[in-house]
Amino acid sequence: MTTAESGSFSSAAFEEYLSLIDELLAQPLPEANFHDDTGCGGPEHRVRILRASQEFWDDDDGQAAREADADLRAYLDALIATLTARWGEPLAIDLLPYLRAGLEGRRCLSRSTA
Repeated sequence: MTTAESGSFSSAAFEEYLSLIDELLAQPLPEANFHDDTGCGGPEHRVRILRASQEFWDDDDGQAAREADADLRAYLDALIATLTARWGEPLAIDLLPYLRAGLEGRRCLSRSTA
């Protein structure tokens, strides 16, 4: 597991994430919207949670949240570096139009900004 002090993490877990990403890329996108225990998706997307922290209701001093953030950041940074090495620099996409569309109950098919 990652620790805030060491910044190290489980390479086995990291390899599982890469394996899941490869599996998802090999699968066709779903024909209809779905939401189940594995995640959610639709004709143009698929979402999976690779890693999540616990809740922090009793974290009065914020230490557990900071440690969880460091843990998630270590995995995210390693994942970004690995996928960037595979595919090149990422393309930045403004997700605000998609968020707005979802909140308004409509689909946003265009990548252009609103």
